Amino acid sequence: MEKTALITGITGQDGSYLAEFFIGKGYDVHGIIRRSSSFNTERIEHLYIEEHIRDLRSQRKVTLHYGDMADACVHIMERVDFKDTYDSSQKEVRNTHINIGTGKEISIKELAETIQEIVGFRGALYFNTSKPDGTMRKCTDITRLLQYKWNEKIERKEGIKKLKSSL
Repeated sequence: MEKTALITGITGQDGSYLAEFFIGKGYDVHGIIRRSSSFNTERIEHLYIEEHIRDLRSQRKVTLHYGDMADACVHIMERVDFKDTYDSSQKEVRNTHINIGTGKEISIKELAETIQEIVGFRGALYFNTSKPDGTMRKCTDITRLLQYKWNEKIERKEGIKKLKSSL
């Protein structure tokens, strides 16, 4: 089975080092980059080949994906001043975070079944019900994010399809 690494900050100093490290260990490396007017990939240019150059695809060491997480962070930073996220009359600064997510809950089983459908896996999925359930719910409250008029640009199924086509 091929090992895969997903690096969320691949164009940063640590991300580029991690990419080189995992490539050296034989991993298939995927990196998430933000959409930007200044496509900042200097640190990783020696590691990737543009996806649209299909003839060279077998030589590509890294696959780059645009990430909504980064888009959301930039969206918030452009619109929110930190001092507006808390009550300055309070002695302690609390609850200043803005959750990033879709607000759409999905179980591991539903996600696995979606992936199974998209990739065309015909085998059976098994879930070990004797193991602890873990976190019962993990649906992030994105009320504050929605106040700043942000929502994901890529739906879950579309993202899975794009990932599949890049492999």
